[in-house]
Amino acid sequence: MTSASTAVVSFPASEVYFCQSIIAREQSSSDYAVVSVDRVVTNHIPVPLQSNLVATGTPLVVIGHPVGLPRKYAGGASVITNSQPAFFAANLDTYGGNSGSAVFNADTLEVEGILVRGHQDFTTSNGGCLVSVVCAQSGDGCRLEDV
Repeated sequence: MTSASTAVVSFPASEVYFCQSIIAREQSSSDYAVVSVDRVVTNHIPVPLQSNLVATGTPLVVIGHPVGLPRKYAGGASVITNSQPAFFAANLDTYGGNSGSAVFNADTLEVEGILVRGHQDFTTSNGGCLVSVVCAQSGDGCRLEDV
């Protein structure tokens, strides 16, 4: 966004990268891909990656492009449980299309992990319209988002 009401709708060719090869991917128990792009990425600083076990209660944010939105920032979340060896569960406000999004520690801005799966996004109203499923902040009654 260039302002609160103006989206960036075109990019210079120098900002477009193409997949050269798939280094790793998982689509069954997790949902991610690691790719090599066609050239060195310039003029961008990589985000720091967190390498320690993330603590329950750690504040989180996620940025992504779910369900056709240009960009969605979802803060106010935290780690709810961290008892699995390969992932932790959080109360992130995400939708389909957020899979693969970096999940950031809201305090340090380090990447804590990538979103791999979550709760059902929509339900059908009495009138037949799709409406967002609303979950308690604690995650009670909903499947949490796995990172």
